[in-house]
Amino acid sequence: MKKIWSVQWHITTKCEQRCRHCYIFNSPEGKIEIEGEKRMTWSMLKRIADDIKNTSDNFEARCKVAVTGGDPLLHQNFWNLISYLKKLGIEVSIMGNPWLITNKVAKNLKMAGVNTFQLSIDGMRQVHDFWRKKGSFDQTIRAVKVLQKNGIRV
Repeated sequence: MKKIWSVQWHITTKCEQRCRHCYIFNSPEGKIEIEGEKRMTWSMLKRIADDIKNTSDNFEARCKVAVTGGDPLLHQNFWNLISYLKKLGIEVSIMGNPWLITNKVAKNLKMAGVNTFQLSIDGMRQVHDFWRKKGSFDQTIRAVKVLQKNGIRV
């Protein structure tokens, strides 16, 4: 069985939620990053993707990348990155938020080769919304249904 080289890649700190437990919003570095909008450029993303692929090849391992953030869908080069990772032969999953998941987005994710989208549930509605944002529980349940309807594991 081939080894797996698995990477969790935070491509942005942009996020529409302000979760109470989030390390991004509860660290001086995160606050500076958000205020400065110092997003990774397309050339930086490509260089990092190439490095990830080269490392997995050096280990003779299958490569899997979980793209996350903040909310990775908010990065201006998200779709280009997903396409580039697929071109490199890297398996891609997403760790994101429910707010931007529509039927169109889910279809585009599936067409781009994304088979898994991880969403968080911190408890039932009252507990979840306390930790995340009012309405987040219902948005998450809605997004789960949309993603599943489009053949994406959640």
